[in-house]
Amino acid sequence: MKVTPAHDPNDFQAGKRHNLPQIDVMDEHAHMNQNAGRFAGLDRYEARKRVLADLMEQGFLVGEKDHTLALGKCDRCGTVVEPRLSEQWFIKIQPLAQKAIAAVESGEITIVPENYKQIYLNWMTNIYDWCISRQLWWGHRIPAWKCDGCKEFIVAREAPVKCTKCGGTKLEQVSDVLDTWFFVRTVALHNPGLAAEDTRSGSLLSDHAAHHGVRDLIFLGGADDHVWLPLHAGARTRSAIKSASGWAEKKNDSVPFRQVYIHALVRDADRQKMSKTKGNVIDPLDIIQRFGTDATRFTLAAMAAPGTDIAFSESRTMAIALRQQDLERGAVHVHECGSSGMWRGRPRPRNLAGSERHSSNTALNSGKTAGFFSRFNRVTAEVNDALAAYRSTKLQTAPTIFFGASFATVPGTDQATPEF
Repeated sequence: MKVTPAHDPNDFQAGKRHNLPQIDVMDEHAHMNQNAGRFAGLDRYEARKRVLADLMEQGFLVGEKDHTLALGKCDRCGTVVEPRLSEQWFIKIQPLAQKAIAAVESGEITIVPENYKQIYLNWMTNIYDWCISRQLWWGHRIPAWKCDGCKEFIVAREAPVKCTKCGGTKLEQVSDVLDTWFFVRTVALHNPGLAAEDTRSGSLLSDHAAHHGVRDLIFLGGADDHVWLPLHAGARTRSAIKSASGWAEKKNDSVPFRQVYIHALVRDADRQKMSKTKGNVIDPLDIIQRFGTDATRFTLAAMAAPGTDIAFSESRTMAIALRQQDLERGAVHVHECGSSGMWRGRPRPRNLAGSERHSSNTALNSGKTAGFFSRFNRVTAEVNDALAAYRSTKLQTAPTIFFGASFATVPGTDQATPEF
């Protein structure tokens, strides 16, 4: 059994637990380096063949067997990526995580549905430091320079002229770039003057009541991601941002979001996560073209129950599209009634919200009309409750059923069923 802390994530963790040396045997081009002994200079694939041949020659090889393993490959060229220790830049997360945890535990931020709160807290309690360096061609370079003489790193806002340790003048900026997620969240911090001059920049920290995100983003940047910016800005920077965004006038301004809503993840009809590898990705533009935008949106909203994922089904979308046709005919019927004067002497639909103004109308005293407004008020209350509780299923179905029962056609016929 091999243990290679410098070339395997699991072995790396085992090596840390048992204080094993981290010996890197490859260079950045996947060739063996001086630590590989007589295999130094060989390409990784050639080196493996040579190692196997040596084992056979010395009689140490017991047998060969194929194994299935997760093999990382470059998304662009398909080259196999070798796990290898390298010098990276990190953000110490634990001090930030403690403040983010406190914001949730104290109730300043609430997570909906409630069961995701414990998932979030467990993640934040055991969080690792954040690697913010990326080896990419394009991006914002890390503001750090390395001295060619003493190898000291200098982090500065402006390019340094000489090394702060040895005084050497031969300095080279680190070629790594900042992680995109990290950089975009520092915009307001490193441009306080811009935020102070242009109030539109205040939208970066506008006072939103809720933030929406898919549940996978709990581990990539949920509530912790959004409390980090205002909680840990410097005093002067924070003051400028608050002034530009209008937060200076707010008394309770410790966090940018009061609620974090974890919405559903859209899966295929078999509840499998969509991926290019599986070939089960659904093209939303194709669905919209076939069934319409409204039907597609309604399907997603009606199936987005809190705490559960959406098993997207074309048959469900088709049924909703057919029902939509019935509702459209009902809407046309209401419009025609209004245009023909059929509503004369009766409250028109546009006045339903202000029905109390028609209390003297004799039509309101009829049992049918009173029942209509009773159901209307009940549905209004249900919609308001659904909005407050993020129950999008109820939010979509309640008014649809009400309108369909009141004005749409009888299923399977062209007969209209007006309420009065």
